[in-house]
Amino acid sequence: MKKSSPIIAALFLLAFAGCATQKQTAAPVPPPAPATPPGPVTLADLVDPAAKWEKLGTGLSWAEGPVWIGGDSGYLLLSDAHAQTMWKWTRAGGFVKFREPSNASNGNTRDSQGRLVSTEQSTRRITRTEKDGTITVLADNYQGKHFTSPNDIVVRSDGSVYFSDPPLYTPNAKEKVLDGDYIFRIDAKTHAVSIAVSGIRPNGLAFSTDEKKLYVVNGGPIAVCDVNPDGTCGPAKPFIRLKAGGCDGLRVDAAGRIWSSASDGVEIFNPDGTYIGTIDTQKSIGTGLTNLSFGGKDNKTLFIATNPRGTTNQGSLYSIPVKVPGAPLPAGSKRE
Repeated sequence: MKKSSPIIAALFLLAFAGCATQKQTAAPVPPPAPATPPGPVTLADLVDPAAKWEKLGTGLSWAEGPVWIGGDSGYLLLSDAHAQTMWKWTRAGGFVKFREPSNASNGNTRDSQGRLVSTEQSTRRITRTEKDGTITVLADNYQGKHFTSPNDIVVRSDGSVYFSDPPLYTPNAKEKVLDGDYIFRIDAKTHAVSIAVSGIRPNGLAFSTDEKKLYVVNGGPIAVCDVNPDGTCGPAKPFIRLKAGGCDGLRVDAAGRIWSSASDGVEIFNPDGTYIGTIDTQKSIGTGLTNLSFGGKDNKTLFIATNPRGTTNQGSLYSIPVKVPGAPLPAGSKRE
């Protein structure tokens, strides 16, 4: 019998080993499906047309500042500014009092550690609720002059805090000592308070997902400010004029789209400001809304606070499932 050549045998072994290696190599993992289909996004891509608003509670004097705390198994906090109360809502327990008195807390958000950060209008200060429940005052004045009426608030992923200070809380507006309406910034390291944006009448605030833009409700329309790497902001520039008007609060989803409160519902815009559509509330529940927040499982529930005009103690909380997740808070961080 003719012996095999050592070279041929070696090549055979190499080929066999290569085949074995190929068999053991895992197939490539396909990329995750996009949150929304490629190409132009429609309202139906974001919310099921058959989805309905669910009323979660009512009877508040003025519902404001909804914010989700604690990931999938967390809870929603909601301010009742006129009643000096903050409420906690869960699916299992409904509404329970979270804080009373609340010092007319209005806007609420989370920092990167999941702590509640709030504006307080009657005390004119910004506070943080620590994990043990104690309250830390972050700021209560600018250059020795007390704020006018801290309203909405956002936290950047570096820990700096931005809040609007318009003359909207009547008792404080009569005692205004500042020479203008501003968005203030609290530095994360030095805790120094500085003016971030001036020359506007600010209300609701939200960061873009990359935190390079700050969206501002400027007396009704939405303006945008460029945010510099050091946290300072450029001037406010006109950006979005709502279809129905009545903008108070706004939020951003994970793809950077802007979801704004309006007198007819939730108006949604692409990151470039082009209009997508409106989730109706006027026809379906009889009112517009003041503010909104993403939350719930996978951050795919939209919560809204409503305060029907011409009524008293009819502030309510509603929710609706959506198809896309909201951006985490802070916008540049990962969700809890």
